Amino acid sequence: MNFNLLDDSELLRLAQGCHSYLGTLLSSCNLYNLYITYSSEYNRYPLLLDSWHPAAPGSLQKLCIKDCSIYKVPNWMASLGNLVVLKLHYILCLRPEDVEILGAIPSLLFLKLETAGGTNGRITVHGRNGFRSLKYLYLTIRYCGTALEFQVESMPKLDLRVHKRKCVNGASDFGIQHLSALSKVEVDINGSCRYDNNYNPTKDENDGAVRWVANAINGAIMTHPNCPTIRFQTSGNE
Repeated sequence: MNFNLLDDSELLRLAQGCHSYLGTLLSSCNLYNLYITYSSEYNRYPLLLDSWHPAAPGSLQKLCIKDCSIYKVPNWMASLGNLVVLKLHYILCLRPEDVEILGAIPSLLFLKLETAGGTNGRITVHGRNGFRSLKYLYLTIRYCGTALEFQVESMPKLDLRVHKRKCVNGASDFGIQHLSALSKVEVDINGSCRYDNNYNPTKDENDGAVRWVANAINGAIMTHPNCPTIRFQTSGNE
């Protein structure tokens, strides 16, 4: 099908039809793994997943929604009792309610999220937010202005965290010291030296904000009782 020949109303109708079909599939089949990838032409129409209701929530173990914007995390995700892997790309705004729902998934080990940002410029993970089983977290915050914070007793089993950040506005050490099981941290930040394997953001003489953030994170890692490893990556400035 040549999408270039379709107007917006036709594309919207096709996107809604696809969305309805996937919801019916999820509600009528006993699925163990579900991978959803949307055409880029549909990605301009964010999905509202509240109407989807898994037929057997306890059977689903992997759920991946790729190349598709969603408005929010639906309440039914908290009922996925045996879900181990969850990938959502991407959530328009990660709200506190979304964090609560994700944290309530009891068996979740691997979580990969991409979001434009957080409510009121903040994403906070409280100790009460759950995530009791989570070990691997990959988080991409696409736009500037969102502060990320892990509070005391949050994500008690997390031992690998990759946080990709497009900018460093308002960043700090993220509360790394509160991740009690942490063993490895990778941070992707904007540096002034693009794709340089020898680039060290803690000594960046051209970008004081990058240097400050890198040193804050490095300082938190050095005082962490687990002595986790840290690796900085940079995508550089355009």
